[in-house]
Amino acid sequence: MTAAFQMMYNHMSHPSYDDDDDGGSYTAKVLPLAFACSVADGPVPVGDAIGTAIVAGAVVVDAAVVVTNAVRNYKQKMYVTYVMTNPKTSQVYVGRTSGIGDPLKIALRRYYSHTFRRLQGYTNLMIDKWSNSKDAIRGREQQLIDFYGGIGSKKVGNYIRGVARWNPRGRICYDSSNKEFGKIAPYTGY
Repeated sequence: MTAAFQMMYNHMSHPSYDDDDDGGSYTAKVLPLAFACSVADGPVPVGDAIGTAIVAGAVVVDAAVVVTNAVRNYKQKMYVTYVMTNPKTSQVYVGRTSGIGDPLKIALRRYYSHTFRRLQGYTNLMIDKWSNSKDAIRGREQQLIDFYGGIGSKKVGNYIRGVARWNPRGRICYDSSNKEFGKIAPYTGY
């Protein structure tokens, strides 16, 4: 029991402790110890209580790590792709935006600045993906445009590409998007 609580204490006291490990959860790491405590008791279920406490403590630490990482991510610049639809024409408009904070708030801020598109009837904002990688989001925006038919298609309301055909970083953006989100359309640049 002491070793399990020591491990959790070290992680909470020193956030860099054990960050480069295999990425497993603390709950999974302490299960053998909790099981051993549970099995080692006699007629009184003290070992079960100790084992349960160990697992509960590890679950709390795992939850704290998840929350800490989420807060850390919201302090970084986020890039977001979104899709708006026009119910009257069935067209889609694909866009990208960036900011610091919650991806939904970033996308809504951009939506409310889309006065022209909203006057055209584009509503139903849908967040597609978000990332800390600008290249991945640029590539995703272009792949979404191509997925819906490309510039000039009756289905797409965009007038210009997300990444120009001749842009030398086009392939980098495309590959970054594929790596982070998966491929949804073929490469259409030169």
